[in-house]
Amino acid sequence: MLKTSAPFPHRFHADPEQSYALTGPYYTSPEIFEMEKEAIFYKNWLFVCHKEKLVEPGSYVTFSVIDQEIFITRTKENELKAFYNVCPHRGHQLVEGEGKKSIITCPYHSWTFRLDGQLNKARGQDKVKNFDASEHCLTQVKVEEYASLIFINMDMNAKPANIVYDGLEEDLHRYVPDLGKLTFAHRIKFEVKANWKVVVDNFLECNHCSTTHPALCDLIDLKNYKSHIYENYSSHIAPMGNPNSRAAYKIDPNGGNQNFYAYWLWPMTMFNANPGETAFQIFHIVPTGPDTTTEYFDFYFLDKEPTEEGWAGINYMEKTLNPEDIEICERVQKGLKSKGYAGGRLIVDEDRTGDFSEHAVHHFQSLVLKSLNVL
Repeated sequence: MLKTSAPFPHRFHADPEQSYALTGPYYTSPEIFEMEKEAIFYKNWLFVCHKEKLVEPGSYVTFSVIDQEIFITRTKENELKAFYNVCPHRGHQLVEGEGKKSIITCPYHSWTFRLDGQLNKARGQDKVKNFDASEHCLTQVKVEEYASLIFINMDMNAKPANIVYDGLEEDLHRYVPDLGKLTFAHRIKFEVKANWKVVVDNFLECNHCSTTHPALCDLIDLKNYKSHIYENYSSHIAPMGNPNSRAAYKIDPNGGNQNFYAYWLWPMTMFNANPGETAFQIFHIVPTGPDTTTEYFDFYFLDKEPTEEGWAGINYMEKTLNPEDIEICERVQKGLKSKGYAGGRLIVDEDRTGDFSEHAVHHFQSLVLKSLNVL
C-alpha cells in the first residue's frame, strides 16, 4: 500500500522481507534534499579525519557539509574543540584548509579568538558602550575522538559516538589491531552525478558484484559474504578468495589482512579494507545537491609511503573498482527520474543470504525515512 502521508508516496515496509525500495523522488527531489540537511546532515556524526592530524596543540582542520563549514582544533590544554568557521562580528570565514595556530585571527577586522573559542580581543572594544565579550565567543560544534578517528556533530544534544556506534570500535580492532598506528598516505577524490543515497545503497549490497566487479569477485570469497545489521551501522565481511586475483596485485596468503571487510556508519561514512597488507580505507561522502555527491577515499598504512602492494591496491580502487561503481550509480540516478520507476521489491530472504541479500539497504533506507518522520 502506498504511504501518502510522506512528502512523496512510497511502498517501504518496516519488515525487510515485505519491503520495496524507496521511490525516485526520494533521490531526485530538491524538497527532500532540503529536509535531509536539517534532519540528517546537521544532526549526525560525520567523519572528519584521523586523530593524527590533531595531535599537537594549535593544529586545526576545516570541514564542510553543504553550506556549513566547521573547524576543529586542539587547545593548549589538549582538548579537542570544534566551532562553526565564522566570525561572530560580521560573518567572515576564520580559517582555511588545515595548519597550526596559537590564536585565531579574523582576516576581516582582526578580531582574535583563543583556541577554546573565547574572544581574545576586538579592535575598539574598549570604546564601545556595554561591550560584552561573552556575547562574541565562537559557536561550538560537538566533536569526539572515536576509534582513533575524529567526528563532528552539529547537534549539541547528540548522543556520544561510542553510544551511537556501540561495539564498532572493538570490531574494527579485531580486523585492524594496528588501527591506532596507521598513518594517512593518499587521497582520491571523485565527483559523482548521483544522489548520496544511491552511493550508500550501492555500498551496502554485493548483489551487483558478480555483474559489475569481476576482479573483486576473484579477490574475495563471495559465497561466504555476510552482512550484519546493528542499530546505526552495518558490517560486510568476506574471507579472502584468490591471492593471485585479477585485482592487479598479489597477496601474501600468510600475512596481513586475510579478509575483505567493510563498515557503513549512519549516515555517510564507510570503512573498508581488501585482503593484503595491513591497511585501512576511509570512504566518506559529502552530498552537494540532489543529483551530485563528492566522494573521498583516504588510504592509511603503517608507513606514509605505500609499498608496491599498497600502490597497486590504491590504483585498483582508483582505476577499476570505484569507476565501476560510479558508472552504475550515475546510470541509476538517471533511471530514478523515469516515470516508469515506482521502487522495486528489495531482495531479502529469511536467512539474509550472503551476497545477494539487500537487508542492509533496507536498514539504511529505514533510518532515512525515520529521520524525515515519514516512517
